[in-house]
Amino acid sequence: MEPVGAQDEPGQVTGLTCPDCSGSIWLQTGKGGELAFTCRIGHSYSPESFYELQAENVENALWAGVRALEEQASLASVMAARSSRFGDADSAGRYETREKIANDNAERLRTLLLERSDA
Repeated sequence: MEPVGAQDEPGQVTGLTCPDCSGSIWLQTGKGGELAFTCRIGHSYSPESFYELQAENVENALWAGVRALEEQASLASVMAARSSRFGDADSAGRYETREKIANDNAERLRTLLLERSDA
């Protein structure tokens, strides 16, 4: 039986994932000491391009978080209105609180992202 990883890329496993395919990334040293981050299927990045793609993926994930929080606030608003229509003031109050929390969190995250883009 072959050990796990016997056919993997040469180099040092980093614990990072490929920004294109989410596969494992190896740090490889080329001629002249040049570094490259390479995944199993062949995506290869210079240190700077790898960093930029990782940063872009983080940015996209955080904006997805803003959208998810806004959707959560919208759902809570609908549920609060529905609860009010049916005379359930306790549930309406809970949903209104949830709406406020989700909107506040979305705004905080949006502010953080906009401040990051100014830096």
